[in-house]
Amino acid sequence: MKKIFRYVLSLPKSLYVNLKMFDLTTAIKLPVWVSYKTKIGSLHKGCICLDGEIKKVTFGMYEGSFLRNDSGYLNFSKDGKMIVKGRADFGTGSVINIGGTVVLGANFSTNYGFKLSCENSFEAGDNVLVGWNVSIIDSDGHSIIKDGLKINQPKKVVIGNHVWLCSESSILKGARIGDDCVVGYGTIVSKNFENKYRCIIGGSPATVLKEDCNWEK
Repeated sequence: MKKIFRYVLSLPKSLYVNLKMFDLTTAIKLPVWVSYKTKIGSLHKGCICLDGEIKKVTFGMYEGSFLRNDSGYLNFSKDGKMIVKGRADFGTGSVINIGGTVVLGANFSTNYGFKLSCENSFEAGDNVLVGWNVSIIDSDGHSIIKDGLKINQPKKVVIGNHVWLCSESSILKGARIGDDCVVGYGTIVSKNFENKYRCIIGGSPATVLKEDCNWEK
């Protein structure tokens, strides 16, 4: 009953968002659902691209662990784009700010409090599971200038297939994580682990803690 109530309250905002992003034929199918508690920044036609058949993308429609119902935020700059290749669910309280290109594989799912800031590029494979209060950031947020030049450019972040990002972890610019890996609670990843598979990655800075492991939802 509570879930139905949330969808009813979210219908007007979801319809508005779909009409802003898609042509009328696509918009009336409501492929994107946005919680009534999610604040909307800037949107434009094509900022979300559904790759192939109509997918379902949700922002703040699921409370996740501990039944949190925090307010979220959704914003795309004029060059920002999210390409969705399958279902994607962003938990309550998710803050999504996209100025670059985001590519999400099938079954991308986050718990509450997810933070995504993309200035350059972020790519995730299929079946990526994200715990609560996880941050993915491909830039430093502010410019550092030396001799009149910016020296801290944003760098692409890549997450492979079937990766579990445990709660409170931070995935920073230039980070790359290979298939079937687990990123431990509170870990800060800023290095390239793209050629590491079936590993547990943990610590600050992150290192490989265990190899030849896998995980199940």
